[in-house]
Amino acid sequence: MKKIMTYGLQVLFTVLFGAAFYVTGGAQSVLQSLLFIGGGVLATALLYFDEAFFSKKYAEQGVENQVIMTRSLLFVAALIPLGIFVTTSSGSSLGMGLVILLLTGIIIEMIQVRSAIDVFNLRFVSQLKEPWGQSSLYKYLGLLVFFWLFLLFKVFIV
Repeated sequence: MKKIMTYGLQVLFTVLFGAAFYVTGGAQSVLQSLLFIGGGVLATALLYFDEAFFSKKYAEQGVENQVIMTRSLLFVAALIPLGIFVTTSSGSSLGMGLVILLLTGIIIEMIQVRSAIDVFNLRFVSQLKEPWGQSSLYKYLGLLVFFWLFLLFKVFIV
């Protein structure tokens, strides 16, 4: 049930952000807004397929933990400079939708599991030797939300 709600929320944000992209003038045409929505759909599909199919493939190959690559600390760390580049330099509506909605999906999942620290450690920071505590979780989530708001400001306001 939580998975359906997670991906449902992400699709809802995709449509809302796509409409906002057009209304705020970020998109010069309806086509650019549709490309932004297409990027959001790709982001949702990437998050879903990584969890549903690819993580099982990693387990078959003998990876110790059931790693979900799109939720890993390294992936999110790489997403931050990529997001800055895409929103400030590339002008790609598809790329903007992909980066913003990837981050949106990751944040939605983190908020859903924030009270279960063991689940958070397994899903998001399983590559680290030491598990994180509740305060580290909130610092990490706060940093991601700050960066997400920065990207939203950059795409919709500036």
